[in-house]
Amino acid sequence: MHIRIRSMTGADTHPVSGIVAADYRLLAVHDGFTAQQLQRLLTERCTADYLRDGWLTRWECYVAESDARIVGVVAIDGNEIAELWVAPERHHQGIGATLFRYAEGVLRDAGHRLLTLHCATRTARLFYLSMGCESRARDLAPAARWRGMQSRVTASSWHNSTNTQRNENSMLNKQRIHEIAQKTMGKRKGLLTREVGYLLHHGQRVATLARNLCAQVECGHTVEQDILYTAGLFHDVGKGIEPHAETSAALAQQLLQDVCTPDECAQIASLIQRHNTRGDVKQPLAVHILQDADILDHIGAQSIWLCFTFNAYTKKGPVGALAYYMSDDNQRVQQRWRTLLNLEVAREVFDQRMTIERQFMQRFAEEMAGAF
Repeated sequence: MHIRIRSMTGADTHPVSGIVAADYRLLAVHDGFTAQQLQRLLTERCTADYLRDGWLTRWECYVAESDARIVGVVAIDGNEIAELWVAPERHHQGIGATLFRYAEGVLRDAGHRLLTLHCATRTARLFYLSMGCESRARDLAPAARWRGMQSRVTASSWHNSTNTQRNENSMLNKQRIHEIAQKTMGKRKGLLTREVGYLLHHGQRVATLARNLCAQVECGHTVEQDILYTAGLFHDVGKGIEPHAETSAALAQQLLQDVCTPDECAQIASLIQRHNTRGDVKQPLAVHILQDADILDHIGAQSIWLCFTFNAYTKKGPVGALAYYMSDDNQRVQQRWRTLLNLEVAREVFDQRMTIERQFMQRFAEEMAGAF
């Protein structure tokens, strides 16, 4: 999803007023406005005339466009965000965060070191807290909030952002990237038969495997390892929503847009989108490395773990685990995975892991039969 931000014009007042009105109706449900309060907001604060004579004459206003359609707006008054709205059907797609960060950039370029704004609703407050702001006043009763008795917040991360030069050619904040991964995948399974946190743990292992494979094939000068590592970390973030490679690519771009440059986000998304389109020898080396790392994390000790957790979840127990592992179906799957590997070094690692895996399962079978 490509988002373009540009200055708002008089011709934009009608679509923007429609977005603001739709958001007010949604907020009325979430934040407890009365019918009278909602009607007053719609008639006094949402008309095209109000936006043209009020917003455009007093504030710097910018709209966000996607597919030639306005999907959001932000208005800036001095060092304050006066208004920020996103079309309801485009909520939770990173548009609000994009507009907020754009406003930060406008204020930074103007020499401001502090961003302030007023929260009119609890819903808005939660959004701004997620953007790194901190509250400067206590929550207000719903009946008072809409009349302008509002909380004041300042961007807690603002001083860092104004004093840090952004390097457009490198990752901004690796620690923040790991924090995002922990927050979005730390409690997710991906599949019902996996353990809680599997998506995070699998991503961490794949990212490290990819980096190690890259070192083995000496591709440090042709593959951006930070990009590769981050793609490995987030390659299954959309698991469970198929096609999960495309879902993961889009979601990763949204999650990382504030800590990576647009070019980095595009590169990461491209790798993620192709991580399971195996069999194409013409794909870039970084794609091949990510694909092989993903396969390798399903072989060896992890294969045993997945087999055991699946059969525990399905209540088939150790007998079911052993039966599945020894089955012809499982043998065919393992053989197919090996044929899909791109790199010779990956095939060598695969064979080593398979040897250990088979030795363990053989001993497991013997102990199941009562062997000493």
